[in-house]
Amino acid sequence: MSNQKKNEKQKKNEKQKNNEKEKNNEKQKKRWKKLLKNWELTDEKFCKQLNKQVWVGLPNEMRKEVWMRLLEIEQIKVKGIYQQYLEGNSEDERYIRLDLPRLGNLAQFIQNEDVECLFRTLKAYTIHNSKMGYVAGLSHIAAFLYSILQDEEDTFWGLCTLIDKYDLYSHFAAGSPGLKRDIYLFTTLLEKYLPKISKNFKDQGVCAEMYLPRWVITVFTLGMNNFPLLRRMWDVFLVEGIRSLIGFSLSILKYEEEQLLQEFESVIPFLMSDHSHFEFEKIWKVMLVIKIDEKEFNKLLIKHEEETLSEKNKKDNNNNNL
Repeated sequence: MSNQKKNEKQKKNEKQKNNEKEKNNEKQKKRWKKLLKNWELTDEKFCKQLNKQVWVGLPNEMRKEVWMRLLEIEQIKVKGIYQQYLEGNSEDERYIRLDLPRLGNLAQFIQNEDVECLFRTLKAYTIHNSKMGYVAGLSHIAAFLYSILQDEEDTFWGLCTLIDKYDLYSHFAAGSPGLKRDIYLFTTLLEKYLPKISKNFKDQGVCAEMYLPRWVITVFTLGMNNFPLLRRMWDVFLVEGIRSLIGFSLSILKYEEEQLLQEFESVIPFLMSDHSHFEFEKIWKVMLVIKIDEKEFNKLLIKHEEETLSEKNKKDNNNNNL
């Protein structure tokens, strides 16, 4: 076959692929428009349809509207409050200023004028939630959220929902109870889904505390340079919550399984990489396979809560006996 015919065939195949993508995108738009029309997060049937569709895909041009709905921004928004916070003073302003230049790969989505928008959003949030204040990593979450919502006040209210409704606060609270919970869930499920990796990690002295925090605390916005993948991960996270973060973490290990069965010196660089080498279609297939069952996940959550409560009671009894 001549080079000219090869090129013509390649162009034809590419055209067919693009046509198929456009058709699929139009189908997805119709499905999402229907979901938005019948939006009801308290309806079990609707939530099942939503969960199914979010794994199929969310058209880029509809992402902002869907995220606004999932984060319930219009419902929780209180007129005048954001401006009131901006007129106040935050003890964390200096720390926010120091942290914003450290956005890393996320900086490509933030223009010069957007940096001030992010500063105001984060300042307002630290006044709104003075108990938590500013914590490292919050700028990454806010920056990624802003890259989709493109509005500083909407980003503020979205941040409020993320910290409260999605229980991100427990990652930052004293004693990091949320992080301890996630490490327990992840380690338990790692033994079940990826026993070879689990065993090798134990043999090599690689524990979840070395790599999991940077993934779950910032919802993968720190150290993830594959933004098409990150957007899709967030689509699912906003529907499924913490369960999806554990599933994604397991999927990353599965995707890198061959390398992660090596010795310690080879394992850690892979775990701490920016994952820019991921091929979207391949990693998404892995993520579809490692979808943690909701009932199984909830049972583990209850078990962890019971064990945590039991340990607390033991400590309290020991203190009382002193």
